[in-house]
Amino acid sequence: MKRVGISTPFWCAAFTRKVRIVEGVVVLTNGVTASLAKKADDLNEAVETWSRMSLTRQAFTLVELLVVITIISILATLLLPVLSGAKFHAKNIVCKNNLRQLGLGLNMYTATYDAYPLDRIFLPDRYIIDWDQSLEPFVFPKKEIVPYYYNHGYEPPRPVEELFICPFYPPKLPNMPFYYASNTLKAARYSYNWMGVGRGNGNREDPWLGLGWSEIGNDPGGTTTPTTVAVRDADVLAPSEMHALGDPFCRSESPDWDGMTSLHNWHPIPKLPPSTTWGLLEKSRAAVKIHRGRFNRFFCDGHIEMENFNKPFVATDEYLQRWNNDHKPHREYWR
Repeated sequence: MKRVGISTPFWCAAFTRKVRIVEGVVVLTNGVTASLAKKADDLNEAVETWSRMSLTRQAFTLVELLVVITIISILATLLLPVLSGAKFHAKNIVCKNNLRQLGLGLNMYTATYDAYPLDRIFLPDRYIIDWDQSLEPFVFPKKEIVPYYYNHGYEPPRPVEELFICPFYPPKLPNMPFYYASNTLKAARYSYNWMGVGRGNGNREDPWLGLGWSEIGNDPGGTTTPTTVAVRDADVLAPSEMHALGDPFCRSESPDWDGMTSLHNWHPIPKLPPSTTWGLLEKSRAAVKIHRGRFNRFFCDGHIEMENFNKPFVATDEYLQRWNNDHKPHREYWR
């Protein structure tokens, strides 16, 4: 058998080709590894760059902050009037509800006694019961009337039920005895139309125009005697046109007196000379502003109307007669 041998050049050539193939694989592998390493470095650099950018973006720029503040200001400008209007209407509903409850008590009082309550009931030893106290048993069934001592405004303050105070005014206002201008600055109790547009000269032959008149005076012998005139339910000729209760603000043709707070004389005020009680007028203007110049009036038939104080007042006969039980203007007593 003939042995065939492999020549050295052939073996060397084959070995050389294998080595070259292996080197090619090695070269290829190293190229891929280098490419992957480069991409990983690029990715790390991108992550670091993004991290630095995110850290620097945690705060607003000045322009962005100004834009946000502007947007909030615009929204507040649009929403605050709406919220303020809603608050006003809510309190106005409470005010009307208070007057309606007091009006129901007034109607029950007239049905029980066939007369309207007096503005004041004078008792012995200077004790007094005001008209709001006369209504309390009909509004609060378990409430007892407690007369208070009257000493021309020097007596201790008398508490008043919250139902008799308009919700538009701060509850921290002290409750005073509510007599004449010296005390009317301190409270915003609803007023009662006991007087009408006026009382004439105070003589018995003059008509009593309101819903319940009373006064106290000294006769020539020095004896204190009260004078009272009760108004029956039938004496009110036009209940749907007769003021009974309402916010304690008076109308006047004088701009300085229009909207004056009054808890004693609630009737419209004619033109008067300048008053020295300027504090009263200033507080009245503030109260008118709080109530937005719209005040509620309860009428004897049970309905409520809102009077607009923002319009100039003109004392027409139609307006004046709504304060008098005989439904006449009585300009001769309006002074």
